[in-house]
Amino acid sequence: ALISLVAIVLTRTRAFPQFSIRFDVPKAEIQIRATEIANQIAPELKESTRVTVFEADAFAETYLDQELGAEATSKIASETGVWGWSTRFFKPGEEEEITVSHRVDGTLSGFNHHIEEDTPDKSLEKDEALKIASNFLITHGWDINVSSSNNLTLVEDEVNERPHRRDYQFVWEDQNNLFQEARHRIRVGVQGDSIGEYESFIKIPEGWERAYDTRRSHNDTAQLAADVLAFILSAASIVF
Repeated sequence: ALISLVAIVLTRTRAFPQFSIRFDVPKAEIQIRATEIANQIAPELKESTRVTVFEADAFAETYLDQELGAEATSKIASETGVWGWSTRFFKPGEEEEITVSHRVDGTLSGFNHHIEEDTPDKSLEKDEALKIASNFLITHGWDINVSSSNNLTLVEDEVNERPHRRDYQFVWEDQNNLFQEARHRIRVGVQGDSIGEYESFIKIPEGWERAYDTRRSHNDTAQLAADVLAFILSAASIVF
């Protein structure tokens, strides 16, 4: 038993990537940083309820672990926001809220300011909104110079017409971080003429997701069958 315990301790980071997480910044400090950002974006939520939790993108983590191994997963997940802290600010009964995300090293990995559909604001043209989103990325250290070998490439854009404003979503792909068929992407949302969303995420290949869902469905079916059989055998043992 002692040998088994020692083996588990020595190999746990290779078998389970999350065991290697280093929380360089304590939760209390994360809450302070998140509050500062939330107050800048949505000062009206200053007196709101605040909840901070650790979150992981299970799909991305599983893909990286299977394709690249635990050691690479640990590095990538920590740097791209697959693992991180999420702090939600909200007032019960109100639709508006904001969620601020940080990587485990304490750096900002994103935020999402949710406002009501009919909140009035400007209706910009696409080029104007793209300029706002691009400038936001530049101020946060991203390179969008098309002549650079370390740049972000715009891969998606979407417009959403609201009752009294026009919103946009732009998605860039990080050309410096390609993980097998997965891609590191950055999403920026423009609400009226303000940044309402910023997210760093791993885009998983759709074919892999479908195959994974199929395997998981088969596993769930097998588990259900095993549970039913166990119940029947248990009931039979009581009767007979």
